[in-house]
Amino acid sequence: MTRQRGRGRLVALILWIAFIWANSLMPGDASSAESGFLLQLLRPLIEVLGIDDLELAHTVLRKIGHFTEYAVLGVLAWRAFGREALVRAIAIGVAVPCIDETIQRFVPGRVGAVGDVLIDMAGCATALAICLLISARKKTGRS
Repeated sequence: MTRQRGRGRLVALILWIAFIWANSLMPGDASSAESGFLLQLLRPLIEVLGIDDLELAHTVLRKIGHFTEYAVLGVLAWRAFGREALVRAIAIGVAVPCIDETIQRFVPGRVGAVGDVLIDMAGCATALAICLLISARKKTGRS
């Protein structure tokens, strides 16, 4: 990999971490309004699925958001560090959500939740596992 390409991947990873932490600095009412807006956009789908409890749907939507946000982090960490530095990618997948939830403890209307850290780490770990499997398949010549 060229040096410039490697730097670009590292910059993308750093920008994504900044995006995650910037969202954590959003006050609770603004964060709820943002996810509430998304819930309203998805409401027709939620109704088609026969889900009546919108509060539960809102909670599930937020948890899916956590998982997805950190799955992206996992892919970016893999792209920045690759198989040879898998330990670095895993460390990112542990440190970033711990810091993320710690930040939220100091933001009005937000709480730092251990459950969210676990969901975040699961999203990152899932993405890293998929990247590892794809990489292994490429090395063995399967596509």
